[in-house]
Amino acid sequence: MSREVKRAARAAYRNWCVGALDRAASLLEPLLSTAALPPEAVYIVARSRSERGDCRAALAALGLPAKPTADPHVVRLFRGLIQYDHGHLAEARTELVALSSRNPIAAAMVELIEFGADGTRKDLKLPRVACWMADVAGRLLAILEERLCGLGEGELMDFHRGLFLPSSSRPRDPIEAAFVDANYLEIERLASGEDVVAAKCVDYRAFALIALGQDEKAQRILSSALEENPACADLHFLEGLRNTRFCRRREAAGSFTCAARLADIDLRDVIFELSQKLGVTIQLAD
Repeated sequence: MSREVKRAARAAYRNWCVGALDRAASLLEPLLSTAALPPEAVYIVARSRSERGDCRAALAALGLPAKPTADPHVVRLFRGLIQYDHGHLAEARTELVALSSRNPIAAAMVELIEFGADGTRKDLKLPRVACWMADVAGRLLAILEERLCGLGEGELMDFHRGLFLPSSSRPRDPIEAAFVDANYLEIERLASGEDVVAAKCVDYRAFALIALGQDEKAQRILSSALEENPACADLHFLEGLRNTRFCRRREAAGSFTCAARLADIDLRDVIFELSQKLGVTIQLAD
């Protein structure tokens, strides 16, 4: 690779790490036809295309000539992940099973395919080394969240309200007090005021809008906040919750995966609490 290509790849990876996926992809898209990029860089472009709902374009990017020293198994793993996200489970399973003996993420994803396809299954065995990797944890959480939502939207929101509750049970802030009382209409009334700009207010307002079923308004609030702060894991998590609430597992998995990738959040406690609530046993194998 030339120095310019290496520089672009490094800049794209930095943006990818802080949640700015489209910004990262925009640095690499012009290079796809002119440079043999490493698979990890091509995956950023494929991931961006996938998030926009274009599975064919995502797979086409992964089919371009790769860097000569690239590991073909890595490309195959990325292809399996994209196919899984778009519901092409037979094709994804073929790709991932072939890698499962040498790649723990592939092995974990094969288990998730089986687990996600059977809504009554209560046991899951995952490689310990892969379970908390973002690509696995985010997709696992999306399945569990979907199951919880299936018990009722109230169950989904009540469980997550407990995760976002302020430290004080008697907060002085009126928005926090309304959140403690689950008074979502009052949160929206207070938070929509022009003088309210606190970051936590954005979290509470987005949560309230999701609970009230106002999908488009919640999307606008979260998109605007993520544009300003793409590295905020809470915002990506709330975006995952919004997509779960409105039955979009692929989009939810993408948001939860991004939240898991960011350094300031660990999904393992959420996953374990949620699995216990659902009666699901997760066994970690060495």
